[in-house]
Amino acid sequence: LGVLREYCEKHPTEDLSLQKAAGIVGLERTSFCTYFHDKVGVCFHDWLALQRIENAENLMRSRDYPISHVAFMAGFHSVSAFQRNYKRLRGITPSEYKKRVRPV
Repeated sequence: LGVLREYCEKHPTEDLSLQKAAGIVGLERTSFCTYFHDKVGVCFHDWLALQRIENAENLMRSRDYPISHVAFMAGFHSVSAFQRNYKRLRGITPSEYKKRVRPV
């Protein structure tokens, strides 16, 4: 799975489908889903969202970009998808996180 993480780091804004991810690691799609969940403990889509959220958090800590800019730079295709995934996986909004790490 290291090759998949590396791919995500090199191509953060590229659309990464389940089929493409399976191909990167050399498995069929259905085998990949089971294998991935067994090894990582979450489904591929949640893992990918978490990778992108970590990227977004790094951006928010290091730069004062607008949330919309951070969302697209981190690989989300819409601000609403970023906000929804962030809230679901972190329990706070991206704006709340940004205020914590970059107080005015």
